[in-house]
Amino acid sequence: MSRFGAVIRLIQREPVSFQACVQATLAALVGFGMVSWSNEQIALVMGAVAAFLALYTRARVSPTASATSAAVGDRGSGPAEGGGAGGGGAGPTAGAQSAPGVSAG
Repeated sequence: MSRFGAVIRLIQREPVSFQACVQATLAALVGFGMVSWSNEQIALVMGAVAAFLALYTRARVSPTASATSAAVGDRGSGPAEGGGAGGGGAGPTAGAQSAPGVSAG
């Protein structure tokens, strides 16, 4: 019983890691053909597992800052200000090669 208790404690301490492992295991079972499900069945099971594990995970974790203070702290990190994802605020065509005779308008 102590092994089972250790697994439960691990799940309680790292619920997001547990969620990722469960989903990766399901994906591997399908990928290796160990279960013969249709695409719709795969999507249904993965969606249901993700929803239930997200509920469990949300119940186990708590935010470290309020939504208001997080929104205020995020100012200046958007793509227009040069931060965040998107290559440092570069425009959508930055670095893109256009075909000969086609303008990058």
